[in-house]
Amino acid sequence: MDEGRQPGDAHGQSAAEVMRRVRALLLRDDLRIDPDDRMILDDVLARLEERECRAPGARPEDIEAAEDARQRLRIYRRLTDDAPNAIVMVNRESRFTYANATYLRLHEVPEDAVVGQDLKTVIGEEHYQVARAQLDQVFRGETVEFSTWYHYPSGNRYMHVYYYPVHVDETVQAVGVILTDITAQAKIEEALRDSEERFYAFSEASTEGIIIHERGIILEVNTAIAEHLGYTPEEMLGKSVLELTALESREEMVRRMLARDPGPYTAVSLHKDGSHTIGEIRARDFTYKGRAVRLVAIRDITELRHAQERLEALLANAEAWAAEMDAVITSIADGVIIYNMDGLITRMNPAITSILGLSTESTVVPRQDIFAQQRIETAEGAPIPFEELPHRRALLGASAVGEVMVLYLEARQPCWVACSAAPIHSLRGELLGAVLTIANITQMHALQEERELYVHTISHDLRTPLAIIRGHAQLIRDHMVQEEQHDEAQFGIEAILRSTQRMNTLIQDMVDVARFEGGKVQLQLRPVNLPVFLGDLLKRSEAVIETERIIVEQAGVIPFVMADYDRLERIIINLLSNAMKYSPKNSSVIVRMERAGNLVAVSVQDFGRGIPEEAIPHLFERYYRVAGTEKVEGIGLGLYITRLLVNAHHGDIWVESRVGEGSTFTFTLPIARDET
Repeated sequence: MDEGRQPGDAHGQSAAEVMRRVRALLLRDDLRIDPDDRMILDDVLARLEERECRAPGARPEDIEAAEDARQRLRIYRRLTDDAPNAIVMVNRESRFTYANATYLRLHEVPEDAVVGQDLKTVIGEEHYQVARAQLDQVFRGETVEFSTWYHYPSGNRYMHVYYYPVHVDETVQAVGVILTDITAQAKIEEALRDSEERFYAFSEASTEGIIIHERGIILEVNTAIAEHLGYTPEEMLGKSVLELTALESREEMVRRMLARDPGPYTAVSLHKDGSHTIGEIRARDFTYKGRAVRLVAIRDITELRHAQERLEALLANAEAWAAEMDAVITSIADGVIIYNMDGLITRMNPAITSILGLSTESTVVPRQDIFAQQRIETAEGAPIPFEELPHRRALLGASAVGEVMVLYLEARQPCWVACSAAPIHSLRGELLGAVLTIANITQMHALQEERELYVHTISHDLRTPLAIIRGHAQLIRDHMVQEEQHDEAQFGIEAILRSTQRMNTLIQDMVDVARFEGGKVQLQLRPVNLPVFLGDLLKRSEAVIETERIIVEQAGVIPFVMADYDRLERIIINLLSNAMKYSPKNSSVIVRMERAGNLVAVSVQDFGRGIPEEAIPHLFERYYRVAGTEKVEGIGLGLYITRLLVNAHHGDIWVESRVGEGSTFTFTLPIARDET
């Protein structure tokens, strides 16, 4: 150090001291701007060189210090100009003292439009009011940091702004401002926020449970999964997903998680109350808030699984049932044909091939209807049109039972069959097709024809001599009455007449049974005034039954009924005869008539021995006789024929009886249409 120079003099300053002075120079607002728009730092360097380095008496070390300062300033300038951030400096008078190239490019202005200019002039009144408050805060030694949108000539940019104090001699002399363009980052963050908001909205609206976990630890859940498992969303956060998995599914769950298996797969969920449900799981890896996580969607399929199990059980039962039905159809003796809605045959059993004499090739299904070209007639010989066949009517929803037809098959004798048909419906009631059953009754018909001939022969051959016996007996009785002979011979004649009457009744019963069972009985229905009919019948039957024992009761007005005169007489006579036979000689027999809705009920009550309870279900069967009645006349056909006659009138018949008190037989007849 030269003599007379004190520490702190300008010519004896270090490089650091020189830079301090340079920083002070940068804060001045009267620096010159070169015409070629060179940075103000060039001027600073020139002043530094002129004032400090070339002054008279400048020492070599001063020159070296100045050169060092110039080098530092050049580096500083290069760093700031090449920086991607916009950098400016503002002094206490709110004037720009520095602006780097990035800032000037953003504003698309030259340097002299910023440096040395007033802050309000450059940024405008609106932004100035905000900036002024922030500058005051920084001049107090604080820093300010925020992000906001700025409008530049090239468009709007989202900038991160950092204000920091610039100290000179420990005093804040200026404010440095660094602006970083984060528009792209802001858009990404905004998109991410929108995506997260959409995700939350979707997850909350979803009925499926959603869990986000990181290595098995739950970070987020939606309301659906929390409510499903019985927790609040807050209770689930931080739990392990294995805590929510039933023991039997944990090992599989761990394996799937380690394998990053996206699913779907199933696992048993463990609820807060200890109950279990079955969930279908789908999972995906993704980044959430900067973390690698796994999103799991859980759908409760408990009811679906149970429904599948029920369906599988039903299918198994259906398959077993179908196998049983197939075995039944195959083994049944009657022919069975199943039609679809197009009238095509979809199933035939072996019996039908035997009945119709079909070849093996003819049994291949589906196939056309085998009856389409056949000659088919009724039992009476009338042709039956194809569309009126039982199965064709069944395809329209109608049913047929036991219709007798005659099939004329090629190169075979006529085949008598009894056909029944019914529509096939789905569980929803949809018509799917029809089923036709055919029973070969050719042999039965032949036997029936033989029985008809036999019954006719018996009826004729027995009734002819019986009529002769009865006729001669009546002549002898009439002669003895005229001669007033009352000896034992007259009692014998009466016995002959009663026996011939009983014999005639037995023959008639046999003939009626044969005709009913052969379907040969045709009723001649017409309106009948029942009270008048009954009164007339009792008058005509005085010689046959003990009419003086009969009491007739009538409840109100009795409407006309639809009945066949002769068959109705047979019904009433049969019931009255039974009542007389099975009750004491002196007891009454009550006949009652009353209306019952659209029917008229007629009952015949006796006060005889009654009928045992176990015999009542069999009382109307053919040839059935109650135990202990063997000595009473009859062969057990009377009540059987009575039931057939009542049913033929579309009525019903039943009995009520108590042993020792008597019996009441009741039958119904439909009211004539004009009377309903």
